[in-house]
Amino acid sequence: MNMISRNLLQLIKLLFIIGFIFISSLASGQAIEEGYVEISGSKGFANNVKILQNGNISKVKIVEGLFKVRGTDRLKREAVYFKSYFKIDNNASGSTQGTRKNIDLFRDDMDIYLNIHQQFIIDILELETNKLIFRYEVTRPEIVPQLIRLNSENERDIIKASKKYTLIKLRANEQIALSSTNDEKFQDLLIEYTLDNLKTKKRIFRTGINAFSKLELEPGQEYQLTYNYHLQTESLQNLYIQVEPLWYKSAIAYFTIIALTIISLLLIIAYGLKRKVKYAKRKQQETEEAAIRLQSLLNPHFTFNALSTIQGLMNTDRINEANLYLQEFSSLLRNTLSRSQNLYTNLDQELEMIQTYIKLEALRFNFYWTVTIDSRLNTSVIEIPTLLMQPLVENAIKHGLANLGDKGNLNIICEMEDKEDTFSIRIQDNGIWENEGTEKGYGISLTESRIATINTMNKDQLITLCFNKYKGTEVVLTFKNWIN
Repeated sequence: MNMISRNLLQLIKLLFIIGFIFISSLASGQAIEEGYVEISGSKGFANNVKILQNGNISKVKIVEGLFKVRGTDRLKREAVYFKSYFKIDNNASGSTQGTRKNIDLFRDDMDIYLNIHQQFIIDILELETNKLIFRYEVTRPEIVPQLIRLNSENERDIIKASKKYTLIKLRANEQIALSSTNDEKFQDLLIEYTLDNLKTKKRIFRTGINAFSKLELEPGQEYQLTYNYHLQTESLQNLYIQVEPLWYKSAIAYFTIIALTIISLLLIIAYGLKRKVKYAKRKQQETEEAAIRLQSLLNPHFTFNALSTIQGLMNTDRINEANLYLQEFSSLLRNTLSRSQNLYTNLDQELEMIQTYIKLEALRFNFYWTVTIDSRLNTSVIEIPTLLMQPLVENAIKHGLANLGDKGNLNIICEMEDKEDTFSIRIQDNGIWENEGTEKGYGISLTESRIATINTMNKDQLITLCFNKYKGTEVVLTFKNWIN
């Protein structure tokens, strides 16, 4: 009984040792012994080779293309031999259809290379009967690291890339991580990736086991990412990544900021222009009102002189002439009053008023007068300040012609000047003014003030006044840039 117990205990120990050796072999991943042959990766990486045994068939998966096959002592000891061949799957779909290619029998050691999805078969056969005893099916699957999208809420989303071209767009708060394949048999393989920044030309190359928590992606940049397992470079994945900029650095944000800046500047400019226009209108109105006030001062001055003329006629018993003068004067006064509130009047209307006024004065002083108009002047279109000529004509009559009687001569000439868009009005008399300062009397002073005020309203159109003395006196009004 004790003998049986000791034998049973030794058997249990032996089974434990065998099991420990087998498990250790699986854990190392560098070599898998299934009785007749050993299959190992050429580079000796852990977890490169995985095995699943089902009856007399051992299904082996290997990541790298090159691996070693070596016969064991059992193969040499037993009366068996083996045959090996490639099972080619043209469409790489895992189908068992294909052709077989015989290769030489194994010697002591042999290197085999498999393409992705290709299968290598090793059949162990009985030497005498050619009966299949055991089969090894070695397959090289395509394995690719997982690409995971991460957002600010740590939500995960697997991204599928391709060998040719895949474009993904990320928000500014999203990142990408690389992780091992979800195949539990290949969890500890070396992953490598290259990340190229297409804008800055910066390149990052990294390798690591299992996973990378996050890639170094920056908002507003574009990248090209290539990644694969170190042992399977044929499965290189190619990905183009566009990361949106932060909202305040986006094109829309820049456009909005620029647009708001432009709109703000335009509003400021418009507000400034509006104030300037309002100020200019107010100044224009003030200037016009000042010009009209100066103009209105001429009305009583003109009326006073006309009444003086009527009084003179009556004092000399020229009653009929005084009545005629009074009739013409009333007509002239109505026209004058009707236009006195208008800053400008047409040249033909102004000349018509002046001629009426000269007729009245000629009744009193009996002088000769003419009005000459250049045919190139369109008097019905050209506008000049109302009653601008009247004080000048009045001065010529009062101070130059009053004492000459029928020898007095008054000429008014309207003509174009050599300079474009400029014309002049010349008031000429042949009298000798008794006082050298009479041209600066009240009416002339008012006229000069009016001209100065009107010139401030439009600096492109100017009026000048000058006095020329030769055989008599000439007053020249020049209107620069006035026609158009």
